[in-house]
Amino acid sequence: MTYSSFFGLELAVRALSAQQGALGVAGHNISNAGTAGYSRQVADIRTAIPMTVPGSGKELTLGTGSILDTVSRARDAFIDRQYRTETAKYEYWAGRQSTLRTIEGMMNEPSQYSLSNDLSHFWNAWSVLANNPQNTGARSALLEQTLTMVDTFHHLNQQITDMQQELDSSVTAMVNQINTIAKQLRELNIQIKNAEVAKNNPNDLRDQRDALVDQLAKLVPVRVIETQDPAFSDRVVGLYKVVIGNPNDSQNVLVDDQHVRTLTTTIYNGFQQVVWADHLEPVTNLGLPVNTPIEIKDGDQIRINVDGTSYTIDLSTLKGEYNATGAPEFTFEGLAQKLEGAINAAISAKLGADAPTVEVKYEDNRFTIASTLEGPDSRIAFEAISGSFGRTFTEAITLNPEGGYGGAANVTVLGGIYNGNGNTLRATYVAATQALMTGNILNGTVDFTDSTMVLRLDGGVEVTLDLGSLVNSATDDATYDLSDPEQRDEFIAALQALIDNEADLNGKLEVNLTSDNRIVLANVSANSGTSSVLEVEVTGSANKLGLSGSASGADSYWQISDNDIPPNTAMVNDVTEPVMIAGLTLEITEAADLADGDFFTLDLTIKDRMADLGFTTEVVSNAVDLGIDEGKLAANLEMRDSYLEQFRSKINTLVKGIADAVNALHYRGQGLQLETTGLAFFTSTDGSPINAANIALNPLLQNDPSRVATGLKTDPVEKGDSSIALAIASLANDWTRLQDLINQDVFGPDGTPPVHASSFADYYGSLITDLGVNAQQAVRMSEGQAVLVNQMYIQRENISGVSLDEEMTNLIKHQKSYMSAARLVTILDSMLENVLNMGITR
Repeated sequence: MTYSSFFGLELAVRALSAQQGALGVAGHNISNAGTAGYSRQVADIRTAIPMTVPGSGKELTLGTGSILDTVSRARDAFIDRQYRTETAKYEYWAGRQSTLRTIEGMMNEPSQYSLSNDLSHFWNAWSVLANNPQNTGARSALLEQTLTMVDTFHHLNQQITDMQQELDSSVTAMVNQINTIAKQLRELNIQIKNAEVAKNNPNDLRDQRDALVDQLAKLVPVRVIETQDPAFSDRVVGLYKVVIGNPNDSQNVLVDDQHVRTLTTTIYNGFQQVVWADHLEPVTNLGLPVNTPIEIKDGDQIRINVDGTSYTIDLSTLKGEYNATGAPEFTFEGLAQKLEGAINAAISAKLGADAPTVEVKYEDNRFTIASTLEGPDSRIAFEAISGSFGRTFTEAITLNPEGGYGGAANVTVLGGIYNGNGNTLRATYVAATQALMTGNILNGTVDFTDSTMVLRLDGGVEVTLDLGSLVNSATDDATYDLSDPEQRDEFIAALQALIDNEADLNGKLEVNLTSDNRIVLANVSANSGTSSVLEVEVTGSANKLGLSGSASGADSYWQISDNDIPPNTAMVNDVTEPVMIAGLTLEITEAADLADGDFFTLDLTIKDRMADLGFTTEVVSNAVDLGIDEGKLAANLEMRDSYLEQFRSKINTLVKGIADAVNALHYRGQGLQLETTGLAFFTSTDGSPINAANIALNPLLQNDPSRVATGLKTDPVEKGDSSIALAIASLANDWTRLQDLINQDVFGPDGTPPVHASSFADYYGSLITDLGVNAQQAVRMSEGQAVLVNQMYIQRENISGVSLDEEMTNLIKHQKSYMSAARLVTILDSMLENVLNMGITR
């Protein structure tokens, strides 16, 4: 084909158009050099489609100039992804750092306004009181320091609660922010797609979309998936998907092109949990494989949270041994059916017959528990059980004898629900005590001529002893110098021989001397558990011995107690009706040949069968899987639900440990007045186990400081005794003076101390050290991530950022090209003018 005479003009017009467009792109870049999120645009000028013309016996290809093909963004998807990933990690560690810094400020260590300072003053106050236990000022100072420490515990607990509530509010705000961003992304996707369908190039809209994704990456981990829309094969039309949280979770699609999902919150354990608003499937808790037999005993329990409500399930009615095969009632399938019935019965009892229930199955070697509630509140979560409060005894159980003695007894818990906090029930046999009669100090010379002593044991026959028949080897008569140790000892021996010569007294009555030389008569006759009686009448000089009247011992009995602090106790005789102690009915029968101090025990600890069923405390719900260690939302949730709760738990452990240890020692002692049952130093304001929120100083002590125990219980009161105060003061540094109580499992099984440390100071020091280590880790990680984020930002700016120098160069380049194209137009115009003038005669 031939080409037109205007071919050159067409070529020049295309050049002018292309360069003018490129100048416009450069100008657009310059005008947005400071615009946040703007990506540098690049004018893609390419050669136009060439034209083929015949010439010289062959075809020639002639270029047709250039065209502005596309205007693209300078963007690297890989760097964008890396930048967002590192941003999410930075925000996570920065969020942790912020909360940990607040906790450090709350603890304020080390300073004079810290908990360690209050604890130190508390222990020191006990030490000062031990130096002068009768000092009223020291007692008042101790109580004031105790109140200060108690207030500090209350304040710490409230501060932790306030921090959790602030984080909870931020969770709600971030969920709303995520939903807003998702809706904006959807609107931008619609606009971008309309432009792409029309073969337009919506670069600025794409920049806005990427900027929103960058904002989203600060809150949650983000992954962007861009693909070609299969509905369009003749043009580039994209599908844009945004996945948040764990990218491997198919449920975590926030924006799927023009469809958007919404997050919402639901209350669990008092706080907002993030869930998908459109997730309607009920959840199923899939247990671990179970292949070994499961034996369920009386009093075993599980605790399960179904759809936000906790239930404690007593398994006593399910007792038995279950296996994979055997009688249908005792197979794992049978156990699953019984569990379903027990759980659903508990749900109906608390929420009514119309409440959503659970389905329990045993399939593929594992138990599964499924909620039937649809929607975001669907939840199955096992909760660990510890301690002994609430253990149920539906059948009789016998206490175990301890030690290698020859006696026996049936000590049985008949039934009941234990309402104490001890871990061991103990029944101790206390043998009957002897009847003792203590006389005067033996001194001076006494002539026992014509003196008698009439004795009767346990209501038996009277026996008269003629003391005038005694013969002193030093005087050959019945006169003794009782100030002389040798004559005194001879008198005691002679009196014992005179007693042993009587058949009704032989082996039943002993004569002894105390350390201060007082004469003592003791009825040592066997009396089958009842108390002994000793009756004495004297005549003549025998009255100088100070032995006259009647004396009785104590009957044998059983001391029943748990090792709660203070313990729940009961006292029963050998033969008695069943007795109640801490909600349990106990009976003792067939006791025989027991020695003083023989005892029987029963472990009261509840057996949690959660693990035997293959379950853990992991919560199964419709909560969004936010991944690991990424995003500010995950940081706030983790600090609110995990770290702060663990920190509160450690503080509560310290508080309970101090209260239990001090109470255990204080309960043993008395102050300046006689205490018969003992008194707790710390109490709780609501009657529940002591923690940082409810710890209180016993009001009885506040009203009467003289009752603060400083010494052991004695009658009369030893007001100068400071052994209890010294023992309590020593708790700051070791357990030495608490070891006997630790060995009795008062603070936990297997000799557990009040806290798992060598002392309270060591435990608290470890708590503060862990806090410091976690804070330092957060600082290091956030600083390291900040460097990575900055590097990624610089790399992205190197690619996408606007360089004014480069754009000025482009302006000059395209200006020169434009001017050259315009010159070409001028030349072609001149040529065409010559052609047109060729036919004109001048």
